[in-house]
Amino acid sequence: MKFSAPQSSLAAALAPLSTVVPQKSPMPVLSHFLAELKGNKLVLTGSGYRGHDADRA
Repeated sequence: MKFSAPQSSLAAALAPLSTVVPQKSPMPVLSHFLAELKGNKLVLTGSGYRGHDADRA
């Protein structure tokens, strides 16, 4: 599957995740986000170390 989007739109969608996903984490798996295509929508999910503080864009 191929996905394309304007850089400005993708950057705007990723901005809220930067407050949730830590840049340095004691658990490297928490320093990333999940990108899923659901139909014609891109769902971005990130999780922080504190468990349930997840953000979706």
